[in-house]
Amino acid sequence: MLILQMQWLHVRLLHSNDEPMTTSEQTRVTRKNSFGWLIQRVARQVETEMSERLRQLDISIPQFAVLMTVLETPGLSQAAIGEGFAMPAYAVSRALDTLQDQGLIVRRGAEGSRRAHEIHPTSKGLELAPQLRQAVVDVNASFTGRLDPDDAANLVKVLRDLLV
Repeated sequence: MLILQMQWLHVRLLHSNDEPMTTSEQTRVTRKNSFGWLIQRVARQVETEMSERLRQLDISIPQFAVLMTVLETPGLSQAAIGEGFAMPAYAVSRALDTLQDQGLIVRRGAEGSRRAHEIHPTSKGLELAPQLRQAVVDVNASFTGRLDPDDAANLVKVLRDLLV
């Protein structure tokens, strides 16, 4: 299928009268049909809308990602949380500091280690969880709601398949 799509793109680089497109035209057609360009544009739009929703809850995108991980798997170490996102240690630490200051998580010493800490949600963090999940549902619906339900389900499947 990818080869067929690339052949289609190659064919599009010629005008209907078989005249070659200019470099500018070829570049525009290539960019506008680029999977990478399209996925980045969609990702930026989703992130912008999600940021707006989370701002109402006084949470940033990195804090959201960390808190959702802690809610999903309480007791992870800071390092394990960072590995899940390929997020630098300082960014995880900064997000955890803010979440702790907001009373949403607590750090507890890990058994058998004087340096490692387990991260757990507080009751306040658990109370916020439904609002965080609803923000995800709402933002997803604002984008996938534009699609036929079968196309939306297929899009999610394809994106999961790409995340090897």
